[in-house]
Amino acid sequence: MRQVAGALACSANVHVITTQGDRPRNYDDGVFVVHELATEDHAADRKRDLVLAALGASTDNRASRGRVSPAPFASEDPSLLELLVGTNSDPWRPGSACLSQIAPDVIVLTDYRQAGALDVVDKYRTDAHLVLVPLGTDLRGMTLSVFARLFERADAVLVFTESERGASASLVAQDKIHLVSLPLAVNQSVNAEPHQHAGGDRDYMLVIPGKPSGSGSSGPWADLLRARFPDRAVVVAGSGVLEVYKPGSQPLVVPAARSTSDLLRLMAWARMTVDARPGSLFARRSLQSLMFGTPIIVPEGSRAQEHAETGSGGLWFDGPGELFSCVETMLDPEVHDSLGSQGRRYALDRYGSTASFIERVGLVLSERQ
Repeated sequence: MRQVAGALACSANVHVITTQGDRPRNYDDGVFVVHELATEDHAADRKRDLVLAALGASTDNRASRGRVSPAPFASEDPSLLELLVGTNSDPWRPGSACLSQIAPDVIVLTDYRQAGALDVVDKYRTDAHLVLVPLGTDLRGMTLSVFARLFERADAVLVFTESERGASASLVAQDKIHLVSLPLAVNQSVNAEPHQHAGGDRDYMLVIPGKPSGSGSSGPWADLLRARFPDRAVVVAGSGVLEVYKPGSQPLVVPAARSTSDLLRLMAWARMTVDARPGSLFARRSLQSLMFGTPIIVPEGSRAQEHAETGSGGLWFDGPGELFSCVETMLDPEVHDSLGSQGRRYALDRYGSTASFIERVGLVLSERQ
């Protein structure tokens, strides 16, 4: 969201209202004027997310580039509605005074779950120009009818992936949805020298486990790959630990550097990246791998499948058998090179330009003024 606000700041004065903070205060951080309400309620957020899970909103959250059917919500239980959309004690309520003071031309509301913020917006001005950034990490939860009024009220919706656009299309007209992607920079200098422990033969499989890796436990997918491909080097970048398995050598387990460049270097010199836990919004690590021309293998239904499929930068799997098949296919030099070059073009064209991102966001802003 700071990237979105930064893009807006190129053509407008930007004020950020947030429920965060230890005490109410206003300050200038050099780019924005920040208004901290100090009303954030973590307990209420957790209860709301538990309700969403209990309603089954998270049970069918597979990535989709097509239209996602709206999820019904027929409950009239006041306590349930209160947990989902807030009440008079909503943390956003003090924001009314901020909006009246700022008198903005355009209001950007972020996160479809923050339904209480819409009441604050309409209390300020029912005809205020509203741009919604849904942050749709849970596509089914986003399309629950109880949240539909945010989309209906919005003049424009900003999304970061085709999957998010497909879900939004079930709630708002297509011409109101703007795919702005996100600027994602990688340090190409890591290509100059391989990782000291992984080596520089560009032939190892880099595995990002589906759960944090602990000492001596590389996670189920990494263990399966090592057993199925014993003649191939496997490097596991877990949580705080780097594990290196090479044929004919003793396993090496060392503390992993915390710098981002360490993981980028591993990606740049790998033959493939098996990302078993891609990010739920736009799968940053998978995109970074593609920017180095390293193809990806990702779980079916994850947000990263979009990059593997639409960008032709990799393959996706559902279960061990398909994972093995994906690896075998990618060991073919022609397939590997084709996926790597196609994925790199896709990632750089769609996510590699800050200037293009600023232009796309700025265009939406100019249409609202």
